Amino acid sequence: MDNNTNVNNDKGKIMVLTSLIIAVSLMLVIFVFFAVIDITHKDASSKLKTTTRRTVNPDATTGIPDTTITEVPSVTEEPTTGINTTTTRKVTTTSRVTTTGERVTTKHQGETVIPSHTYEVVTDATTYPDALDTWEWNVINLINEERRRNGLNELLVARELRNKAEEAAYMYYASGSESLKPYLSGISYLYMHSNLDIDAHTLYESTLNSTKITTNPDLRYVGAGVILKNTGLDTYFYVIVYE
Repeated sequence: MDNNTNVNNDKGKIMVLTSLIIAVSLMLVIFVFFAVIDITHKDASSKLKTTTRRTVNPDATTGIPDTTITEVPSVTEEPTTGINTTTTRKVTTTSRVTTTGERVTTKHQGETVIPSHTYEVVTDATTYPDALDTWEWNVINLINEERRRNGLNELLVARELRNKAEEAAYMYYASGSESLKPYLSGISYLYMHSNLDIDAHTLYESTLNSTKITTNPDLRYVGAGVILKNTGLDTYFYVIVYE
């Protein structure tokens, strides 16, 4: 009798313990389930918050590929007269043109010092290799036509300046634009190159738009160089110098 009672008590204890284990396991499963859901939700929220949108800075400067050779054009206007000589830079997208103006110096207000050079004036054709003589004279003739319309003197072609312009055009082809600054130091000049279908009038228009060569009454002499070279395509290298 006592043995049966003890057996029943043991069975009851086992059932209670089993029920307790099942209940705890069930609670644990439920807890883990909700914990996983919560973690997933937080992870999704975190990814949403940390996702960034890339924007383009409107002030950033982007490079423009140069289809001719290298340069993005820039223009430096000739110095103006005054107490201090000033130089203004602006960017233009026309014809890959760059100019520098280092010709004038200023001593005091209202007085511009002009170089007192005397050059040999030429009217004959150039003999420089690969130079386009007709183009060079056409550019200068168009410049002088515009100067006459503006009531100014015609510019004279100086042999030394023409030689410098043609040599500079070749240096531009052979060594790039950086070689021009030391070579043409002290002279106003403009240079450009193009492998497009252009003519002498195109070079004149670029000169007209980028310099004051047709409106400056102090100028006397000029020299132009146009060299045709094949760099994979026929390319025109143009330099004009004036003072």
